[in-house]
Amino acid sequence: KELAKDGGVATAKAIIVDCDDVEATLLIAQSNIQREKVTEIEIARSYKNTYEALKKSKGGNDKVLKGKNENVEISTNSPSGQSDHLVKKEKTRDLVAKKYGISGRTLERKMALAYCIDQVIKYYERKKFNQEQIQSLSKISHSMQEQVCEVMKEEKIPMTNKLAKEILKAYQEEMKAPRLRASFPLNITREVMRNSLEKIKEENKKTSKAKKETEKYSIPKSLFPVEINNINAKENYIITALNYIKKNKIKL
Repeated sequence: KELAKDGGVATAKAIIVDCDDVEATLLIAQSNIQREKVTEIEIARSYKNTYEALKKSKGGNDKVLKGKNENVEISTNSPSGQSDHLVKKEKTRDLVAKKYGISGRTLERKMALAYCIDQVIKYYERKKFNQEQIQSLSKISHSMQEQVCEVMKEEKIPMTNKLAKEILKAYQEEMKAPRLRASFPLNITREVMRNSLEKIKEENKKTSKAKKETEKYSIPKSLFPVEINNINAKENYIITALNYIKKNKIKL
């Protein structure tokens, strides 16, 4: 009817499919991936749509997914990550993963991006977040995600894997106690990020100092057995030998 308006096309070819909401999400995903370029967020949202549709279905049982499309193949190269709030129903996760021809863990890893706000997605696309950090950030509220981006921008704080985990930890601790407020406090987000950054810097200084204090020696390769052929094995060999000398009080 819309096409026919203003002297447009009166008829159009169409395929009518009798399917439930879950199967509909799979059909939509299948049609979308026929395009040349499919972004990670588009794939993530396809996974999420199917997952959420199955969760809402009656019982979320196997019958829901007995459709014509046995597999919808989507291939992406994205780093690893995982989202906790997606594993509450392992059966649902595995059923959806099977329909897309991937593992349950891969589904969670790639779907995490769909639980993030637009700003986080933009930061991810600009390489300010990696997939491991998305794994943590996808589990906090949208309001706190917004605060994290705000603090990063205002105070020029770079995101790290450790910092993302500290933010998630703080959020989970704060949510344990019932509070009369609609969103996570910005001052706590700011404090957590500042403190975590300082903690990470301090740890990095200690690691750097420890590396500088490490003594280096030149040892001929001929002194090592043939099977001891990598740096870690050689290090362990030397430590074992020195411990033996010390334990047996061998004088050199």
